[in-house]
Amino acid sequence: MSLIRRTRPVRHHVQSVDMKHWSKHWDVTPEEIRAAIDKVGNSVEAVQKELGRRGLVDPEASPNRPASL
Repeated sequence: MSLIRRTRPVRHHVQSVDMKHWSKHWDVTPEEIRAAIDKVGNSVEAVQKELGRRGLVDPEASPNRPASL
């Protein structure tokens, strides 16, 4: 039995530990994501919309599915 309690990742917020995932998912740099978080907060939808305003991602794509599907 493990003494470490594993928690499930929060998928509706962009967290620093998940930065590699979101960077790959949106095909942007972690710095661009951090700049968007500083402006609009860490909600996945808000960050995606901000990145879309900057022309980096499709703001209408589902945040839970890659844009290629």
